[in-house]
Amino acid sequence: MDAFHSPTGRDDVVLTVVNLDPHGARAGEVYLNLEAPGPAGLGGRSRPVVRVTDALTGDSYEWSGQNYVRLDPFAGQVAHVFSVEPL
Repeated sequence: MDAFHSPTGRDDVVLTVVNLDPHGARAGEVYLNLEAPGPAGLGGRSRPVVRVTDALTGDSYEWSGQNYVRLDPFAGQVAHVFSVEPL
């Protein structure tokens, strides 16, 4: 949601990752199209540029353009609902 329409006056960005397989864990990478500050080759896309916080668990991670995610229904984790904010 654009910050103009947000009740907090800030951008509201939500990223959801879901495992639709109830019988097995699934893993993969989430690619974000981010413009990393600084020249390419000096941290570029591997340097964390956003913080994602899972609304379901409260866990926070610092992410860059490429991020590993594993969801396991047997461990009680079938989804992430991340709020995203710049670092």
